[in-house]
Amino acid sequence: MIPAAGSHTREGRGVATSGSIPKLGWAALVVALALPILVTPVVPLIDLYNHVARFYVLSHIDGDAFLTRNYAPNWHLLPNIGLDVPAVWLAHWIEPLLLAKLIVTVIVALQISGTLFLNRSLTGRINAWSALLAAALCYSFILSWGFLNYLLATGIALWTLGLWVRLRDRPVLATSVCAPLALLILFCHGFAFGLYGLVAGALEFGLWLNSADRRLVRLLRGGALLSAQAVAPLLFFLAMPTSHANTYKAPVGQLIANIYEEGNLATRLWLQIARRFEALIRVAETPWPWLDGLLFAATVLILVLAFRRKWLCTVSAALPALALALLLVVVMPGGMFGAGHLFERMPLLFALLFAASLQETAPGAAGGGRLKLALLAVTLVRFAALDAGWSLYRQQYANFERVTADLPAHAIVAPMLVFGENSRDGLFPRCQMFPPLTVIEKRAATPLFADPTQQPLLLKSDLKGIADVFRSATPAQQVAVSLSRLPFFYDDMLARIVAERHASHVLMCGAERLKRPLPATMRRIATAGNLSLYEIR
Repeated sequence: MIPAAGSHTREGRGVATSGSIPKLGWAALVVALALPILVTPVVPLIDLYNHVARFYVLSHIDGDAFLTRNYAPNWHLLPNIGLDVPAVWLAHWIEPLLLAKLIVTVIVALQISGTLFLNRSLTGRINAWSALLAAALCYSFILSWGFLNYLLATGIALWTLGLWVRLRDRPVLATSVCAPLALLILFCHGFAFGLYGLVAGALEFGLWLNSADRRLVRLLRGGALLSAQAVAPLLFFLAMPTSHANTYKAPVGQLIANIYEEGNLATRLWLQIARRFEALIRVAETPWPWLDGLLFAATVLILVLAFRRKWLCTVSAALPALALALLLVVVMPGGMFGAGHLFERMPLLFALLFAASLQETAPGAAGGGRLKLALLAVTLVRFAALDAGWSLYRQQYANFERVTADLPAHAIVAPMLVFGENSRDGLFPRCQMFPPLTVIEKRAATPLFADPTQQPLLLKSDLKGIADVFRSATPAQQVAVSLSRLPFFYDDMLARIVAERHASHVLMCGAERLKRPLPATMRRIATAGNLSLYEIR
């Protein structure tokens, strides 16, 4: 019988992560966690430096005439400013490349510590299985996208769930502590706040099911206390422009819109299934998808063996939350309220909750100890692959420096990333980091994330014109590119950028994928690796 969460005595609580893993193994894991950030000058997260460049612009725009001509602050109540506020302040004092690494470190630490805190709140102690899984998941498929605000909010949400489990029997204290944190989650990411509310409700239901007192009035009281946490966030959200965002016009979002607008229904449905399966397999990621599949299979096999031998189990109170998270993996649409790639975020939510719900039932079992060592080995292999892949970006950063050496100050740079059929992995090594770095390192200007319902920044003048060109691509066109039905998509986009003359230069990655010759008014200045810089004459 698994103890009900929250029923442990204070003396029974503790930390028991060692199991049969020697201290040297844990030391190796700690070193492995730090190495990916240390082996490269630029962390290859797709959106990371676009955010960091925004922090840089907002912190330096006062008194800089060039930045003022191209950008404008847009400070409003928004659900994504929880990171912007401290990061913009820090950008006054910390060099941007270091700030990027600091932000990633904080997010990784919050995610791991939040998972382990929730595990301790549910089971009474932290076990080695949860620690190993939390470590493996911290460099995730979603971190690789660079979804900083969402991941920051997720880490805070895990801590808040743990605090709720611990304090729920003291309603006033629980609400006083968790309600401000719930509001903070909203200001970090609105969608993450919605997930927090769903998971907290499912967890409360599971705790009620596994309590000795299963009176309906107790369940209703718990639900009412959780609802109290949502009052202030809901009022703030309704006052935000994000609540009226029409980026995805239907509640089911981009998924149904794409199915309706483009191609064969069976093909589109299969594409959605394949993408969800990919996000699940690659939930803990390396730079190589084939290796992700092997390591995922090895991890699942180890866990299945541990469960079958009854050395490991999940806390029964967490089962409704796990069932909800698994359902979201299947049914979550592609986007809503201006946020995209939503279904790709669900496997990580499920995996983190699963890690937090694990309880070791036979800590002294020799076989269980060997399986833990096997899981440690799989995790270290994952980090070794991550180190090897990310170390390539020392050379990629050197290529960027070489290509942009003659980029004049105050240039207007149009980014042109020719992904081909795969907007996520179509470029290797990745190049998404480098157009924003022209703002930070080359005194240039380029379009940054500046959705008025999402970010506290506006684009002005030529930058707005460049961004409008990219925004003109419809969801149906983007799907057609992924299905190889628009072979000249990038050529047409480049021709329009050059014809409208909003930019003085184009920083291009993947030029070999273009189908047509370059426009006659483009002159190549430099090429290194898969990066090229062009002047528009």
